[in-house]
Amino acid sequence: IASALEMLQKNRKQMAEIKSLLDKAEASDSSDEGDIEKEKEFLITTQTTTETSKTSGFNGKSVQELKNQLWQVKENIRKGNKFIEDSRQNLRLKVLNDAQVVCCTLSASGHEVISIIDGDFEMVIIDEACQAIELSALIPLQYGCKRAILVGDPNQLPPTVISQMAVTFAYEQSLFQRLQKIDPSAVQLLSLQYRMHPDISAFPSFYFYGGKLANGPNVMDENRRPLHGAFKNLLGPF
Repeated sequence: IASALEMLQKNRKQMAEIKSLLDKAEASDSSDEGDIEKEKEFLITTQTTTETSKTSGFNGKSVQELKNQLWQVKENIRKGNKFIEDSRQNLRLKVLNDAQVVCCTLSASGHEVISIIDGDFEMVIIDEACQAIELSALIPLQYGCKRAILVGDPNQLPPTVISQMAVTFAYEQSLFQRLQKIDPSAVQLLSLQYRMHPDISAFPSFYFYGGKLANGPNVMDENRRPLHGAFKNLLGPF
């Protein structure tokens, strides 16, 4: 690829030089034709004048020769670009074929290079599955996976859908929510949280998760701050 890129740079430089010569040659032809027309206006003669050739030379090359050379350089650049792109595609494919785990967005999973990977994906894991519309979640499931795991929280942000008309047809419903409605027992609650102070997690646990959200070990100590007990507990965690 490195040698191809170097050759591509030379071809582009050569193309710029030919374009410059071609512009000068065409300008020279235009100037010659203009001078001849002016002479015709002042000459009174019955003799026929010979037609000026439109391929007058410039630096030893005619306009047509320069155009042919420019076309050839452009063709070389086109072939060089194709070779580089094919090489990159083959390199991407080799990396993906050697990988045990492939990470990408839902939309990127529909890319051509993913579709030509050797073999099928045994497992597909979709993170933040409740924030993706159903059609997007179906994209990575086309590769014959034996198991699909959707990770998300239907109590948090739904997919972003601007069209209210689409919303009326349940377009904002995620695949996670559809499966949850069909078979609630298939959804497993991850009941341990490790981020919030227990005084903060008490609210979402009670109002959204039926009191099932528990605090992980040491979560109190990890979230404790010196100011929490100051001024008779006036400066609490929230």
